[in-house]
Amino acid sequence: MTNEEIKEKLEKYFEEQGMKAEEASEEELVKAKSMVMKIPYCDVANVTVDPRALSRITKEKALKYCCIPFGFDSMDSSVLTIVSDDPLNYDKADDLRIITEAEISFVLGSRSAILKKIEECYAPEGVSAKPAENLQPKAPESAQEKPKAGDDGIERFEINEQWAHSGIVKAGDYCFLSYCVGNIGGTIEEQINGAFDNMEARLAMVGLKLENVVQMDCLFRDVYNIPIMEKVIKERFHGKYPARKSIETNFAHVGGKDGLHFQVDAIAYFGRK
Repeated sequence: MTNEEIKEKLEKYFEEQGMKAEEASEEELVKAKSMVMKIPYCDVANVTVDPRALSRITKEKALKYCCIPFGFDSMDSSVLTIVSDDPLNYDKADDLRIITEAEISFVLGSRSAILKKIEECYAPEGVSAKPAENLQPKAPESAQEKPKAGDDGIERFEINEQWAHSGIVKAGDYCFLSYCVGNIGGTIEEQINGAFDNMEARLAMVGLKLENVVQMDCLFRDVYNIPIMEKVIKERFHGKYPARKSIETNFAHVGGKDGLHFQVDAIAYFGRK
């Protein structure tokens, strides 16, 4: 639905109510938009925010995109519910999928109420949010605590049925890690460090460290940033360097100039801990 179509439908809606759109309050306007856009309305002021959902987005990103994550779908805990003032902005939606590493269910809220809620939730005395970029797609907690193991002894962690994806696979003496990203929207050096932060945290889940990594596939939006990655690898791996290859690619969700610039996949070895 285009903005022009929404405007026409709103004018018709308020005309039927015996008033003009410009006379409506912000909340009345948002409720009307919810009806014509067929997107659920959220009374942001009275919603209870789940700290686990809030941790998917930093305050900086929440303000940038005027949105706030407040919970997970009751039927599918891998789906994050986000209230936004502009849920039909597809570039914004793609960016948020990258940042949160989740499928998203959008609801509609007023801009002023969202901004006020952001200040409440991210206040020092309130919920302390972790950088969302350092989190991976969330499977139900039970699935995270008990990885699925097949008859062949292969263990799979961070299983996301929606994506048909396992974030970590342990097979014999090796561990395979995919989609390590971090600090999306930051400088290339911040994103590379964020990706290795993410890798390090996820390796720790299976008792490994960066020094256990024996091979990496490093994906760049601009492969000429390889020297920056090499600098970071020297700082992080302390001479225990893995074999690697570097690939330039157009990421599926580019996210504009402030989007994703670096991703790394890895193979780690259990023989040296």
